[in-house]
Amino acid sequence: MLEYKVIDAKNSAEAEKVMNTMAAKGWEVVDVTYWQKMAYRLVITFKKNN
Repeated sequence: MLEYKVIDAKNSAEAEKVMNTMAAKGWEVVDVTYWQKMAYRLVITFKKNN
């Protein structure tokens, strides 16, 4: 069964840190999307096999 998680980051440095942390826990990046509503964000989608 697949599990998904979505996390946002404020900038590319934070996104890199989050992605490396999640990868160490077995999560794989599926998509990174730029999003700007009230503030600039990178939305990172991860997946993991359970």
